[in-house]
Amino acid sequence: MKNTIVLNGQTVQYAIRHSRRAKYARLEINPGTGLMIVVPRAFSTSQVPDLLQEKQKWILGHLDKINQCQQSANGREIKPGDTIRYLGRAIKVLTEEASGRARHVRLEENTLVFSLPRTDGDLGAALERWYRSETLRLLKEKTANWAHRMNVRPGRLTVRGQKSRWASCSSRDSLSFNWKLLMAPEPVIDYVVIHELAHLKQMDHSKRFWRLVLEYCPDGERHRKWLRAHGDWLAKSPSPV
Repeated sequence: MKNTIVLNGQTVQYAIRHSRRAKYARLEINPGTGLMIVVPRAFSTSQVPDLLQEKQKWILGHLDKINQCQQSANGREIKPGDTIRYLGRAIKVLTEEASGRARHVRLEENTLVFSLPRTDGDLGAALERWYRSETLRLLKEKTANWAHRMNVRPGRLTVRGQKSRWASCSSRDSLSFNWKLLMAPEPVIDYVVIHELAHLKQMDHSKRFWRLVLEYCPDGERHRKWLRAHGDWLAKSPSPV
């Protein structure tokens, strides 16, 4: 059920979710679902409006970043100053002229800076190349770490641009991941890695499989729901974002 509140003159929709695991109230803001207040079972919802007023600057700031990001993903060509998603957070894309023909990328806190030759005006293509290479680097690291902990030996790892899948595991134990996963929060990426590695022990989606996933990722069901809630938004994001 959606509720509304006026924060600094702006009407904001929000939902409340009770959680047995929550020890205190926390705020979550994500594309698609918007503002969610997660509260313990014993928390009185009458306290929520005061909590939102207290955190209004943080709330409005994050909603604005998400709005900018969704505008960038709405079929519009990416340009310097636009906001993109990286590991679940909003970062700004900037460019600078490179010396010679060399191309460089550096991530500085919440800014991604591309050094591009003056003749290279295709920032979108450069951004996708960065997403793909960064996804491969991160997924190799995470896969090696979780494979060791789960005592499995995956085969080749590749990064692709699948339209309907986040990852897959072949009969030869090769793993393939979607480069757009890099836009998701890092715990969600870990869940996807664990999910695929679990297939090396159990190729189906039986109860035994899900017990194995939850053994290494206790919040797996929450991350799975996150992908369901945000999957369309991520999948429809054109190149880039």
